[in-house]
Amino acid sequence: MFSACQSHALRRKAIKLRNISRIKPILVFDLDWKQHASDHLDSLETPEKAPVIMWLNEVAGSSCLKGVFVENGPFYVDDNLELRDREFTWVRKYSMLYLDAPVGTGFSFTDKEEGYANNSEDDADEVFKALQQFFTLFPEYQVPDFYFAGEGASANHIPRMVKRVEAGNKEEKLKINLKGFMVGSPYISPKFQATFANSWYNIGLIDEEQKKEVKAVENKIQSLIHEKKFEESHVEIFKLMILPNTLFANFTGHMGQQLNYLNAKVPPLLTNFAKFIDDKEVHNYLHVGLHKFEILNFKVHDKFRSEIMAADGKAMEAVLDNYKVLIYSNQMDPAVVHSQVTKTVEAFEWSGAAELKTTPRKIWRVGDDVAGYVKSVGKFHYVMLRKTGRYAAMDQPAWAFEMVQHFIDDKSF
Repeated sequence: MFSACQSHALRRKAIKLRNISRIKPILVFDLDWKQHASDHLDSLETPEKAPVIMWLNEVAGSSCLKGVFVENGPFYVDDNLELRDREFTWVRKYSMLYLDAPVGTGFSFTDKEEGYANNSEDDADEVFKALQQFFTLFPEYQVPDFYFAGEGASANHIPRMVKRVEAGNKEEKLKINLKGFMVGSPYISPKFQATFANSWYNIGLIDEEQKKEVKAVENKIQSLIHEKKFEESHVEIFKLMILPNTLFANFTGHMGQQLNYLNAKVPPLLTNFAKFIDDKEVHNYLHVGLHKFEILNFKVHDKFRSEIMAADGKAMEAVLDNYKVLIYSNQMDPAVVHSQVTKTVEAFEWSGAAELKTTPRKIWRVGDDVAGYVKSVGKFHYVMLRKTGRYAAMDQPAWAFEMVQHFIDDKSF
């Protein structure tokens, strides 16, 4: 089911919902016995001209609704489970399309096993079909510029979506005006990025002996990747920092999350959102029935384990020359470590590779604050955002929004 949210407000007892008339009632589209869920929100300023951004969350199986309520949507859920306006929502300037994909993610579902995507090519095909139906129903959004955006492992899905749109634009009458894409905390190449010990040690989260233990696990992961035992390497990553009682949790006291060096607990915005979205009255209002909502559906995620660990950045390299690209790393992300993102980006083989390595890094300021550091080559921008963990728009909403405006509006950093 592909669904677009149209002008109504969510209502239920004990929840006050204010100023959310930009969300629209869910429309349902069947795609080969698959049902996708999405939200569509108009730009608050110039909806008829505003670029359209499709937001995809960090890993296969992770709901895009986290983007709506936790990161860049027009509102967030407070401690009383009430919706509040988000000051630096991206909807202020851009029309946002949030899609739960691949099927099985969030409120999307299928009744047949063969309905699930098995790789990012399947995912890209699902997204393309959903976009075709969306732009058919809402042709006014076909004219403005279109961008993909996401986080984490979506860095390996988005390039394939770009290629699918390229192919589709040659085959279909309906053309998608794709201009570029952006990815934050990108998990692109485990060869470079499945290494954490030095960063955890340097910031003081582990000591020398603990560092040795973490390095031993890293070495095992790298050996398994080299031997192409990708399922096994994924299991070791989970044992290191994702599952309960991981080395990361036991050594650092960071229980249940690996989002930010500075936060040992799950952020309230996430827990509030999880409680809010699982309410039956909210489900009824969104027209999703009794379908169980999961922030992360492991059945969906597990089908991508081998692909995640086998990724080598080649898919990203293939699209760097032809589009506007923003890759941003987050200074305080303990799982997608900035230094390793930099190594990955600098290893890309593309026309701007040599220039990127020699281009001086600029200090980027927002007002009087140093928001981050930037390297730009042509239409390619690599930004390191300060004081941010995995979800940059949650930790530094003003800076993240400013960064997106610089990128989409072609303003220099």
